[in-house]
Amino acid sequence: MELWLKGVKRVATSSNDAECSKAVRAENTAITDPDDDATTSSSMVSKTKKERQIHYLANYVKQELVTRLQKTRFALQMDESTDVADLAILLVIVRYPYESSFEEDMLMCSPLPTTGEEIFNKINIYF
Repeated sequence: MELWLKGVKRVATSSNDAECSKAVRAENTAITDPDDDATTSSSMVSKTKKERQIHYLANYVKQELVTRLQKTRFALQMDESTDVADLAILLVIVRYPYESSFEEDMLMCSPLPTTGEEIFNKINIYF
């Protein structure tokens, strides 16, 4: 399972902010859950809706980052780390020029594959 931890704030302020916000608002109004009761407040959002919104936003951020990387040169930094459960984690950080500065984002964070070929294939799916 991959985690998208960085870039949300930066991407959310991009020119596609309105498009992303509209899609999330549409998601809020278009989804009806059988667990929702008609008397609940409209400000309350079910767990299922929240999960769908988080999934949608994560995919949006990932796609925005990949689109940016396809348009320019970039540098990859890979690091192996171990979490508190003693699980080896592969972190891939990408640095690239964007507008008038350099951006640095986490491309992926996933369990460390056992071979170099598996690491290559895991990163190569983005390009």
